[in-house]
Amino acid sequence: MYQFIKRTFDIVLSLFGIIVCLPIFIFIFIWIKIDSKGPVFFKHRRVGQKGKILYIYKFRTMVKDAETMVSNFTEAQKKEWEENYKLKNDPRITKAGKFLRKTSLDELPQLFNILKGEMSFVGPRPVVSDELSWYQNNKDRLLSVKPGLTGWWAANGRSEVSYPERCDYELYYVDNASLLLDLKILFKTATIVFSRKGAILAFLYFSYQIKGTFASNWTKVPHFGVDLLRLNMKWMLLMKVEDQILYPLCRLKIGHRMP
Repeated sequence: MYQFIKRTFDIVLSLFGIIVCLPIFIFIFIWIKIDSKGPVFFKHRRVGQKGKILYIYKFRTMVKDAETMVSNFTEAQKKEWEENYKLKNDPRITKAGKFLRKTSLDELPQLFNILKGEMSFVGPRPVVSDELSWYQNNKDRLLSVKPGLTGWWAANGRSEVSYPERCDYELYYVDNASLLLDLKILFKTATIVFSRKGAILAFLYFSYQIKGTFASNWTKVPHFGVDLLRLNMKWMLLMKVEDQILYPLCRLKIGHRMP
């Protein structure tokens, strides 16, 4: 029953999300095309349920042929890459990519993976083949469920935890999957996305980046500079309240560890 409800939820919500987010898809499509050379979408090979190979869809956030630039990393960057399969300050990320990653909008195309049944809204994040070595004898446990758009690890620290800790988080979900846990993860993920680390914090950055990207057309927008200054002042006041009151309460309520 749980699997039936979960799949029904995935189909309905992914269809709804694709329709509602269509204007966002179009805008991001145009922005990426203007911002840098290369395709708009990026397909990445991952390992799915029962070891089946799948290709997850993302908006491209890096320069063209970014994968070939790994050999040019510094020794420190190579070490960080080998340990976490990502860099905190990746020089390959584009201007548009910084915003898309900060707000997780680069993951939106995975709605199509969910609709196709390759992924679910909630589950362990899909891994590349090399990452399976971290799970040792627990690989089959990890691959016993569909990978997710978000999961227990993604909602509990993500980049703030080491890879071994990530394994613990992902396996915790596999062993305790339920509708209640799924709803809890979705709630926590939404809170993170709309927190100061997600879309709200990035909005002011987004405004400046859009101004830079479309600078040639910005003269057609009257009083933009004044409006942006007013927005900046309101934003500073909002962030002061959030930093000192709202965000600490949010962290206290949600927590960042396994129960």
